[in-house]
Amino acid sequence: MYNKDQNIDRLIQGIKSITTNRCSLSNDDIKLLRDVVDLLEEVKLEDSRQTQTIMIAKAIGQLARFFHDDIRNFFDGLM
Repeated sequence: MYNKDQNIDRLIQGIKSITTNRCSLSNDDIKLLRDVVDLLEEVKLEDSRQTQTIMIAKAIGQLARFFHDDIRNFFDGLM
């Protein structure tokens, strides 16, 4: 079973992999993903569980912005 920090580390690792291995990303996409990584790094240093939750919610919101067009295109293709 993974603890919170291990899960966050794995997510950070995955995001970093996306930013280094995808030449098709725009500069804005790369910046957004780097901002998410920075935010997740801060979560690991935060002691307040409530603040951690808020920070994780912000990170999820930013990731949703990143995947928004891909998700919309996926569902449009199903119809």
